[in-house]
Amino acid sequence: MTERFIAKANLTSEQREFLLSRFRPSFPLVHCRQVTLAYAVARDFELPLRPITVTVYGYHRGRFAEGLAVMIDQEWLSRSDGKPYFICLSHAMGRSPVEASEFDPPMSPTLPEFYEFELQAVLEPLQVNRAELRQVA
Repeated sequence: MTERFIAKANLTSEQREFLLSRFRPSFPLVHCRQVTLAYAVARDFELPLRPITVTVYGYHRGRFAEGLAVMIDQEWLSRSDGKPYFICLSHAMGRSPVEASEFDPPMSPTLPEFYEFELQAVLEPLQVNRAELRQVA
């Protein structure tokens, strides 16, 4: 089996606290940790060499999760797999953080002001949640 990776940009603890102070989580499981740039990629996936600019421009609350819509380098609204770039704020028990991305990009700006962060992209091994695998089986 080929090892797969997640390309992501992690928020610092200060950036996380800043966002959580402005967007009070609605669901019990709080995330607000990262922006996924690409999912299930090979080890040789090319990461940006310089820090990326992440701009928070919208908020979305679904039935089971909520998230922040973000732009990458002020132009990229969605990943190569078609999913929007987002930061999951929180989600309900038994639900996935990816449900916070269930809005159609490009989302119209919904915030009175935008928030920008400089983040470095990293590549980490994709962790498989064994409990989720048992539920699917």
